[in-house]
Amino acid sequence: MCVRLTRTIFQSRSLTAALVLIMVTASLSIAQAWARQRPAMASSLTEPKAPAFSTWQATTATDETISCGPSTNTPPPAGAQWDEAWRLTTDTTQDMQISFPHVSRCGKYFVVQSATYDSPSILKGYVLENDHLKEVWKAPPKIIHTWGSNPWWGGHMLLKHEILNPATGTIEKAPWSTNDYPYIMSPDLVLTCNMYGHTNHCAAWEWNNGAPKQRWERQYDKQVEPVAFGVAGDSSAPSPLVELSQPKGNGWESVGTGIMNLSDGTVTAIPDELFPGERADYIPARDGWIRIPKKSGTAETYSLQGEHIGSFPLSGSNAPLLISESGIPTLEQFQKAYESGDTSWAKYVIECTTKDACTFNGTPITLPFERSFVYPPGRGELQIHWNLSNDQQVLAVSVYTIGGVDSELNDKTSLVIDTQTARVITPPTSSSHIITSLGDSGLLVGIQGAEIVGYTPNHS
Repeated sequence: MCVRLTRTIFQSRSLTAALVLIMVTASLSIAQAWARQRPAMASSLTEPKAPAFSTWQATTATDETISCGPSTNTPPPAGAQWDEAWRLTTDTTQDMQISFPHVSRCGKYFVVQSATYDSPSILKGYVLENDHLKEVWKAPPKIIHTWGSNPWWGGHMLLKHEILNPATGTIEKAPWSTNDYPYIMSPDLVLTCNMYGHTNHCAAWEWNNGAPKQRWERQYDKQVEPVAFGVAGDSSAPSPLVELSQPKGNGWESVGTGIMNLSDGTVTAIPDELFPGERADYIPARDGWIRIPKKSGTAETYSLQGEHIGSFPLSGSNAPLLISESGIPTLEQFQKAYESGDTSWAKYVIECTTKDACTFNGTPITLPFERSFVYPPGRGELQIHWNLSNDQQVLAVSVYTIGGVDSELNDKTSLVIDTQTARVITPPTSSSHIITSLGDSGLLVGIQGAEIVGYTPNHS
């Protein structure tokens, strides 16, 4: 999940994706002399305060535990043909199809946000039954929280300072302040940070089986905001990269990058470059972070807590994506690949020699786009967002940030691979773009204009 924050990633993209990139680039590229020093603590601990709504608990209106698990436990046959199973027409008008419809999925539940040019967005809930999406509720206009492409916490959807039950459409207040913005770190842990009035305040909340409790609360000497390009570690010990900034005039200026320890909220500042356009790239590992300074032939390694471990030369593989037997590679595994070219430990490897030529585990693959990559993806660049099914038979990799997709499309384009045959899975129509985070081995979800389309493998 290499963080390339200052590079022009593609030539033609959706307005939404472009705005996100511009905002991240602007916030992380303004250089200051933060730095050429050893990592230093950038936070001070305060006593945890009582939650704003300390009696909040998940609704018990349904008799089931909401699961965001796969749609089936039956793996598809090797080389299966994927066919359209269902299609949902949303209320989105043509002039809003650059960014809408937006769809989120938790198991059999779907939340769809549509939009028209002259009216607020429409939020509806559906349940997947017998290969058909059945509408079960409709809610007032809300903004879906999509930091990191995952809005789900304990099987419930976060709407900034509100929590939505996807089964019933019930919306309740979250246990944090209305001024706090949530960042989901894992299915059971959310980080909230207050961006108003220079408060420099963050807290961590555990789902705790539907009775959220505060793990810690901290006050910082700088503004702390998670960077929306990857979280190191795993669900039991996630580690986010954060931007450090301070007030300047009527706005904010970036003064560095840090790694947050979510066990207690400690932030360790990392030395950063002095000039705009020369910020380092970051690749999250299972046990830490890899930092690659711009115009450098050396990579640095850091623990999940931000401690500097060591460095190694970049004299080996430039693979955009490496996946180990357990999923996200470790620092040692990344080092073997990037230093000596040893990828023998990797279960899945994607390599690209040109913008038109890529391989999966050494087998050439055909890119399923109207146009190829604008440029060949570099080292770790496809690690930003990928999704491997539980049975490891379907791999979806988000490539919309470097794919030459049409700016008029809702371009959540994915490279989807049948790992058993190394064959690329493509939807029946080229304009239907698969959403990386919503698929599994029994269902792929795509967007075609104002319609949401579900595809399932043919088992015959």
